[in-house]
Amino acid sequence: MSFDYKNLTGAHVRAARGLIDWRQDDLVEKSGVSKRSIQNIENNINITDRVRRDLYEAFEKAGLEFYNSDKPGVRFKGGD
Repeated sequence: MSFDYKNLTGAHVRAARGLIDWRQDDLVEKSGVSKRSIQNIENNINITDRVRRDLYEAFEKAGLEFYNSDKPGVRFKGGD
């Protein structure tokens, strides 16, 4: 089952940034999303679907994929 960007959480964003060693400023540059919006999603403050989509697409272009099982997860594409 594929991951729906609307399910992107603060935990996903923090984990993805850590996995590819991006600071919030790097994610601002790659996604076009404001730093305040990134801080909001990472702190589980309400965020729009457009912001979730833009962040999701930036991480996807960086070679990451998201999944949900018992806990939210992120890995490099092709991981098991």
